[in-house]
Amino acid sequence: MFPSDEELSAIEAAEPRARRLDWSDDDGELLASVVIGPPRRVPGEVGVPQAYRKWVDAMHDADQASSAANNLALTSCLWPAREKLRVFLDSSPEAAYTIADTIGAMASPDGACDEVKRVAGEWQRESGAALTEGMLTKLAAARTANPIARLWAAVVDVGAGEELVIAKPVRSNRYHDARALGAKLKVFDAAELLCTGSIVEPTQERFAAMVEDRPGLALVVGGAVRELGSPGAAKLGKAKPSLRGR
Repeated sequence: MFPSDEELSAIEAAEPRARRLDWSDDDGELLASVVIGPPRRVPGEVGVPQAYRKWVDAMHDADQASSAANNLALTSCLWPAREKLRVFLDSSPEAAYTIADTIGAMASPDGACDEVKRVAGEWQRESGAALTEGMLTKLAAARTANPIARLWAAVVDVGAGEELVIAKPVRSNRYHDARALGAKLKVFDAAELLCTGSIVEPTQERFAAMVEDRPGLALVVGGAVRELGSPGAAKLGKAKPSLRGR
């Protein structure tokens, strides 16, 4: 089960991000190959593919893990045809998890999200790389517009070069709704809800386009926004501290 050079050329022309997974025996002889791409929508779907959403949710639901992995593999593999892929997955069931995990990784931003924090009054990237003047201007504007709110910022790349993402906390009702979704193992829906209304930079339209291309970005930002909803670790003590030892 190996794609021809002509088939690979056609696939790469249609999907530049296509990647190939090969399996070999102990002697290094190639046994099987699968060509995959980012999560794909089935006909009639809009937005983030349901197969990807369910795969994310199944990370916390062992009963759904196998069906979610198989479904993501079947909907997002570019070669071979679905019927042949089913035969391969039936004979090598562990391959479904490898394929799905690789497809899931392709849904994330390129490289790590480079968080931006204020250090001694100045914005700095964790990587040490420089911020552009445009990024610094946007960070300053976000701070001015949200003087008392905790902000989260990061430089990400979703295939169009480095872009700045800034988020602020969401209102309590939205936070609680998202927390409830997470408790019901609707992990992606929870992250998506936290992103709604929290994005300061870029525009909502641009962020939606970024998530459509790299849905894993919603998980990163949603997780960060959830952290913004916490004041930090609480310390339990007596209501009236003892004066002893003063």
